[in-house]
Amino acid sequence: LIITGCIYAENCNRTSFTGLDYVVGEIVETIGAIHDVDVFTFTPYPPTAAINNGRIFSYSYGRLVRHIFNDNIKKIAIINSTSDFSTKSRVKAMRSILVADEIEKLCLKEKYDIIHVHGLGFPNYLIAEISLSTGIPVLYTLHGLLGYGAPNIPLIDKKSEHRILEILKNNSHIVTCVSSGVKEIICSDMKLNKNNVYVINNAVHMPLAKENAEVLNFIQKDNRKIIVSIGTVSKRKNQIQLVRAYSNSPQWVKKEFLLVLAGRDDTDGEIIKYIEENNLENDVILTGFISKEELAALYEISSFNVMLSNSEGFGLSMIEAASYGIPTLAFSDLDAIKDIYSEKSMYLIKKHDDQSVIDSLVEMLKSDWNRKEIKETVTKFTSKIYLQYIKIYEMIINKNLNKFTSNDIDWRWLNAN
Repeated sequence: LIITGCIYAENCNRTSFTGLDYVVGEIVETIGAIHDVDVFTFTPYPPTAAINNGRIFSYSYGRLVRHIFNDNIKKIAIINSTSDFSTKSRVKAMRSILVADEIEKLCLKEKYDIIHVHGLGFPNYLIAEISLSTGIPVLYTLHGLLGYGAPNIPLIDKKSEHRILEILKNNSHIVTCVSSGVKEIICSDMKLNKNNVYVINNAVHMPLAKENAEVLNFIQKDNRKIIVSIGTVSKRKNQIQLVRAYSNSPQWVKKEFLLVLAGRDDTDGEIIKYIEENNLENDVILTGFISKEELAALYEISSFNVMLSNSEGFGLSMIEAASYGIPTLAFSDLDAIKDIYSEKSMYLIKKHDDQSVIDSLVEMLKSDWNRKEIKETVTKFTSKIYLQYIKIYEMIINKNLNKFTSNDIDWRWLNAN
C-alpha cells in the first residue's frame, strides 16, 4: 500500500498536479507492473480516479463521520489544546486523524505486505500507529525536508517530521530519500545510521509532446529564444528572484530571450505585481499549470532552464530539461546536485544574492552547450530506478524490519518545544 497526499491520476477532478504527484504515480505504475499495488490518498479522490497498474483508494467526508469516537476524540482534544498550531493546521490534523481510521480499516481488509509512505508530515506520523495495530511494516521515503528551510510549512508538520525521524533512528528503520543531500542532512542532524538510509533518485518520464499545445500560443508569436522555469510559482521555488535577475540583466538578455514561468501562481499576486511595475509584461510569461504533454511541447522549443529553488529535495526539472538537451542554471547547494550535476549540462551559482544570479545567468547564456552531450548525462534516470524500491521492500519483509513499539506512539511531542 502506497500512502501519499496526492497522485497523478485520470478522472480525479483535479485541475493541477505537482512534480511529486507525477513521481509517485510513476512509482506505482513501475512497481505495479510486477506486484499488486494499491494507493491511498490523504486528499479526497473520487471513485472514478484511475492509474495504470494500481488501484486508488480514498475517502469521502461523509464516511469520516463514523470515525468520531472516544479514541479519536481524545486525539482531537490534544490537537485543539496545542496553542502553537494555526486553526487551519488543527482542522487538517483532525481530518487526518479520521482518515487514518479509513486506512487502518483498508489495511486489515487487504492484509498488505508493506506500507510505503511518501513524506513525513503529520498525516504520515499516524501511519506508525496503523503499523503498530496491524503489524504491517512501513517504509518512509523523503522527497525533501520540511524543517530545513522550506518556507510556509505548518509547525505541526515540522514537528511531525522531527518526531518520525527520531523514531526511525531509535528503531534503526530502513529509510529511503531521493537525493544524497537529504541523506547527509538526516544522518548529520538527526543521527540516522547512514547504512540504513538508501538514496533512490527520481526518474525522467516525459510523454510525447501535445500537438498544438495551448501553452505555445503565448510564445510562438515571439521570435526570441526561451528561458524556462518549471514548477509552482512560489516562495520556495523562488521564481521572483529569477524575474528580478532577468529584469536587471544587460539589455541584450531581454532582447534575445523570453522568460517563461510554467506553473500555477501561488504568490498571491506578488510576482504579477513585480512584472507589471517593471514593465515586463512582454518579456515574462506566466502559463499557469500545464499538463505533462504541454510541458514536453514547451521543453522542445526552449533553450535554457533555470531553477532557483531555496529548498528542493531533488529538482525534477533539471533532469527533465537535460533529457531535451537543455542546460540548467541552479544553486550549488541544492540537495540533489551531487546526484545530478555534470559540467556538460549545468551551470552552478555559488551565492544566493541577485548579482551572483545575474552574473551566472549571463555566463550560462553566453556559453556553448552541446545538446547531445547534455542528453547523455541523464540516460541513467529511467523508470527502472523505481525497481530499487522492490529490493528494499523484500529486505524489510524478509528480515522483519521497520516495526513500531507502543513507546513510539506518544502524543506528548506535539506540545514539546
